[in-house]
Amino acid sequence: MIKTKKRLGFTVIEMLVVVIVTAILVAIIMLAYGAMIDKSEATTCLANRKTIQKAYQFYRLDTPQPKSLDIFLKNENSIADIWLDNKITCPSKGKYSVSQDIIICSIHSQSGGSVPNNIIPGTTNFGGGGFVADDDWEDTFSSTPTTIGV
Repeated sequence: MIKTKKRLGFTVIEMLVVVIVTAILVAIIMLAYGAMIDKSEATTCLANRKTIQKAYQFYRLDTPQPKSLDIFLKNENSIADIWLDNKITCPSKGKYSVSQDIIICSIHSQSGGSVPNNIIPGTTNFGGGGFVADDDWEDTFSSTPTTIGV
């Protein structure tokens, strides 16, 4: 009778498979984590711009001769200190600026500082008109009702 040794431990191939599968899972998690961080920074940036806009609205209501939004944003003569507890900045180190009474971010706004990423949907805040349909979806509906064969 031939005795075989009992195998203790794992083979090299089994260990390689475990390491490769673990590396793939870590890579997937890191990609998802990076996207999550980017989205949270963009959301925080939009909330910061909304806060600045609201503070400016309060400033305009309380001040007989208010300065422009650009001067308020730059905090010239410390005019924004009363309305903002601390300096609000973009979490991604972007720079805020004003274009046509819209607060834009150098990182989270579309190229050229266009309006869509800066409007709060459904409102006119940040100088826009809210959501605007850009296609002819109503043309897809027939003006006469159709009936299904009886």
